[in-house]
Amino acid sequence: MPSDGDYFFFTRQTFPAMAGLGALAYSLGLRHAFDADHNSAIDDTARLLIQKGKQPFGVGFFFSLGHSTVPSHDHCGGGRSHEHAFRDAGI
Repeated sequence: MPSDGDYFFFTRQTFPAMAGLGALAYSLGLRHAFDADHNSAIDDTARLLIQKGKQPFGVGFFFSLGHSTVPSHDHCGGGRSHEHAFRDAGI
């Protein structure tokens, strides 16, 4: 099975502009991950669970899992369903 590095090497040779866009998207995604609203949402949820006497294990993991589902869904073709929803809504 090819690794991510293999895909990057193939893309860089075949479509050089796409490799640059991919690197830009990755770096912007890393910056987005450290936004204050993300950190405060995880912190608030963990504090709420502690107040209720529950253990906040996995709060950050499940936040990131849910947050990464949207781009993955769009990448795999789910973006077309968003396109139809916006068109039907007149947006």
